[in-house]
Amino acid sequence: MSFAVLTLITPESGNFLATLVVPNAWKMGRVVPLLKPGKDASKSDSYRLISLLSPVAKTLKALLLPSIRECFPVADHQHGFRKLHSTTTALHAISTHVSRGLNQNRPCDRTVMVALNLSKAFDTVNHATLSEERTD
Repeated sequence: MSFAVLTLITPESGNFLATLVVPNAWKMGRVVPLLKPGKDASKSDSYRLISLLSPVAKTLKALLLPSIRECFPVADHQHGFRKLHSTTTALHAISTHVSRGLNQNRPCDRTVMVALNLSKAFDTVNHATLSEERTD
């Protein structure tokens, strides 16, 4: 799909391409809770949230992303925001690096790793305050 076709679909896409200002409607998502398989529906941590975004914004992103990636290449050691990379590939890279460091005869460098678990970092956030701050 070309940019010309996209501008025919919605006037906002033409405005975006001319001004590079993202319309507010494209920034909004509808958050839907999905029950994790085999989990208790009465517990809040049994759900994962997905955000349904504007189809026009997603289409425009798909059109622009290749050009953006070409202009701003991602470092080889970065695993986020890359195709065929995930937390699994990041953990594999880390474990390989640590193993190599530990298996050297006389290591001249030391391998140090700091790990943080942020999986429940925002569970204690006051969501009303966060919502107010976000709208200001």
